[in-house]
Amino acid sequence: MVCEFSRVPVGTELKGAWMYIIITILTLINLLNYTDRFTIAGVLTDIQKYYNIDDTMGGFIQTMFMIFFIICSPICGYLGDRYNRKWVLTVGIAVWLFWLFLLFRGIVGVGEASYAIISPVMIGDMFTDPTRSRVLMVFYFATPFGCGLGFMVGSAMDTLTGHWQWGVRITAIFGVVALILIIFFIREPERGLAERQSGQIATEIVATSYWDDIKYLATNATYVTSTIGYTATVFAVGSLAWWAPTCILYVQAWKNNPNSTYIDDATKNQTNILFGIITCAGGILGVVIGTMGSTLIQAGRGPFKFIKTPRADCIMCALGALIAAPTLIIAMHTMKTNMTIAWISLFICVTAASFNWAIDVNILLSVVIPSRRSSASSWQILLSHLFGDASGPYILGLVRI
Repeated sequence: MVCEFSRVPVGTELKGAWMYIIITILTLINLLNYTDRFTIAGVLTDIQKYYNIDDTMGGFIQTMFMIFFIICSPICGYLGDRYNRKWVLTVGIAVWLFWLFLLFRGIVGVGEASYAIISPVMIGDMFTDPTRSRVLMVFYFATPFGCGLGFMVGSAMDTLTGHWQWGVRITAIFGVVALILIIFFIREPERGLAERQSGQIATEIVATSYWDDIKYLATNATYVTSTIGYTATVFAVGSLAWWAPTCILYVQAWKNNPNSTYIDDATKNQTNILFGIITCAGGILGVVIGTMGSTLIQAGRGPFKFIKTPRADCIMCALGALIAAPTLIIAMHTMKTNMTIAWISLFICVTAASFNWAIDVNILLSVVIPSRRSSASSWQILLSHLFGDASGPYILGLVRI
């Protein structure tokens, strides 16, 4: 099966300011995406009390969201490689008693699946390295910043209104604004536009059958191994982001009274805000260090002139994991004895774990041809979330360390 893509004429609609307008809108929506994803973590203890659920079901809230996210990922990837991505985004964003709560929380994953898959691929069509690396760095600032903002917004709205539900509703209001921005300001770039303009692609880009796409991805060694590594990072970071604030609150409650889990609102709000600040600051710093470090190593500049290598992206991802793992262990084991060390360790862990957010996507864009990038992104997201933060929070809630 061969089907030609609808495309924007090269050098007309996406010149100059329009490219940066699109990047700005995509980044703002990415920020909203992650803010929405973690507002519930900021009010999780209130939700557990409201529905009278244990830690296992508390973790299952995130798992439910990821189930819908995972199911829709391959569908959005298929559509993103073959049809106008602006309208795939539009439909996805428009889709934005405890079991009823779980259902609606899950449906939010439909919209976020379309956005998470298609947006980075559109950026890849507009820029080539090294500009693409820097644009992805700015785009993925929204990941840690949105996560941290989610904790703070959810907790702040809960404290301000006295109802945890408003911590969840607030992002839906901004979702309407995001929908309007997509409809009126996003323009569809031609697939492989940047590569064609730079001379990296000279042939016509057409879509092959979905089965051919899958076989191509399964035999792409760099894509497969980077997906495995990314999955391990997502498991750790997703579980940390979901349970760390609750774990800290339980430790503080235990210190006050070993026989009670009561936490006053002031302590709860302070903990969520502090964790949110650490997530924002550490995450943004990590994205910058990861991207700039990779750029310098790849170009052999500065202190890295003797280790110049095209594998720089992979090296920075591995370095981030090497630093994040031990610091997370230190943080978990020092919470009861010294919270200062625990907070510092969490900051280092978040920073190192964020090395890979932008450069992992850059790896994908570098080794997968434009006509298969949405499918590649969808399967990487499916596998990383299925075996990462979809199962991680539930498993940790089940274990109940």
